Amino acid sequence: MDISFIVTIYNKKKSVVERCLKSIKKMNDLSHEIIVIDDGSDTGMKDCYYKLSQKYNAQYYYQSNQGVSSARNLGIKKANGKYIFFVDCDDIVLNSKIQKKHIVNEPELVIFNVIKEDKLSGAETIKEIEVPNNNKFVTSAELASNLIEDGLMNWVYGKLYSTSFLRSHEIKFNTSIKTGEDLDFVVKVANNAVRIKYFSLSVYRYEFDPSTGNGRIEIDPIGAIRDTNYVYQLRKKIVDEYHLKKNLASINVEQTLQTYFEFYCYCISKHLITKNIYKELSKKVNLVESTSILSLSTKVKSKIVNKNMRNSAYFYYKIRKIYKNLG
Repeated sequence: MDISFIVTIYNKKKSVVERCLKSIKKMNDLSHEIIVIDDGSDTGMKDCYYKLSQKYNAQYYYQSNQGVSSARNLGIKKANGKYIFFVDCDDIVLNSKIQKKHIVNEPELVIFNVIKEDKLSGAETIKEIEVPNNNKFVTSAELASNLIEDGLMNWVYGKLYSTSFLRSHEIKFNTSIKTGEDLDFVVKVANNAVRIKYFSLSVYRYEFDPSTGNGRIEIDPIGAIRDTNYVYQLRKKIVDEYHLKKNLASINVEQTLQTYFEFYCYCISKHLITKNIYKELSKKVNLVESTSILSLSTKVKSKIVNKNMRNSAYFYYKIRKIYKNLG
């Protein structure tokens, strides 16, 4: 068995899930299996997914709702393929492009491009990376700079992971974080892998839905703040360990403060801010803000958060929402 496609599901429409499973079946050159992990869907949907799994000759496993990281970890345990390819049931796999030649010499990690489609605007972008040896082995150090900026390496998607490699190094998803779990996993793989390949070929279509992140904020605002800090510290460690350029350290700071600012604006607009939430947010903003010289735009946004300028944040959120709706 060449590839185990691990598809995680939680209360998604039947048509969406079927579209995903159907796309995986269009495999030309490699043997594969489909493993469906249902992370605690409602009883009616559970029966639906089981029947769909039978239709597409997929293995179906059900667990109580524990989050996508736990579901993927179960998939790693159940996988029989030489490689694992993670799939979100909202997305489409363009796997007819994945061929035997991509796994010659048994790489531990194979990276492909991902097509990102914004569900709100409909805009499409191809996410790729810059490495010196396209189609040849690249080192963890050569890959490191791509782990700092939000993009292809920020996602677990569009990559083949050696199953034996993951198991021998006991690499799993961190179930204690809800945001940044993909990056955390990819960093662990990249730091331990010796044989890494990159092919500038799009094999996955990721449908980005901004409301997903907002839903996480509403469920656990404090957790969202701490997860953002976790990602910041993770990237800071990469910059330090691989002695990356100062501009990458600045990018990490700017991205983190931008995330905190967006969080603040969203919480103000939805009346989610409490004293405890603001205290935690302000503390983390000050922690990051003191580590780099900031752009004027980021300085203004940090000031809005630090001064608790709620009217400015609310106005920004509404204007940006109108702008996005206008495309």
